[in-house]
Amino acid sequence: MLHQIDLLDANKLNAVIKEKYKIDFSTWSHDSYRRNVYEAMVLSGEKNIEEYILKVADSQDCFAKFCANIRVDVTEFFRDPSFWKQFREQVSPKLLSHQTIRIWVPNYSSGQELMSLLICLREWGAIDRCKIIATEINEEYLGRFNQALFPLKEMELAQSNYERYGGKSILSNYYTIDNDMVKFDQSLLRNVQFKVNVLGYDEMPGKFDLILCRNNMIYFNHKLQEKLLKLFAESTLLGGFLAIGVKESIEHFTSAKEFKAYCLDEKIYQRV
Repeated sequence: MLHQIDLLDANKLNAVIKEKYKIDFSTWSHDSYRRNVYEAMVLSGEKNIEEYILKVADSQDCFAKFCANIRVDVTEFFRDPSFWKQFREQVSPKLLSHQTIRIWVPNYSSGQELMSLLICLREWGAIDRCKIIATEINEEYLGRFNQALFPLKEMELAQSNYERYGGKSILSNYYTIDNDMVKFDQSLLRNVQFKVNVLGYDEMPGKFDLILCRNNMIYFNHKLQEKLLKLFAESTLLGGFLAIGVKESIEHFTSAKEFKAYCLDEKIYQRV
């Protein structure tokens, strides 16, 4: 059984972070959050939660590492190939009809989802028409993706997913190998702007034809999910698309009326 901090300590930590950094982690799903806080504490070298709370409060660097460590980076290149296939067949013709394609990838995490999207856009001949904003909760994450470096051990599964999706090439055409890492072609990032944005608390970074936010809302409580869907509706252009995770749903939220199911099996919705 995974260790976790108790609810009282979690509330103490949340109160300190909310006062100091203006971020309210009490809106995250409780059990996974408390487990991840414990793991972040251990990784920091602390064994006492009271001391760890003080450390997070006193050090911006410690808080940045805390934010990075509590995230669950369970992802892969072209994760759920059926999603990417439907995205290519059903959504891309609509997007490609625009002269300029505006895309937002919130909480892009370790970057596999974003890089998969960029490869698709390159193969569709659309990447130079795109304006892409990729946001994360703090600078710690922004810096992790700038070099487009990924572990070599991920590439076997990445290639398999890419083939199942129906990619036009082979994935190794997009990267070079350096020891146990791969470095993707930096030109893929040419039209990507990286920004810090605390999802649900900061202003939305614009209006978009596509918001790609898979497997993020599942970590938030109902109240924050409701708020996020309202913000997503306000940030999606009419006719634009919102893609969420297959285990997520929008139907029971008030703002669901702003969308219609476009590819329901893959949880892709269109703004109406």
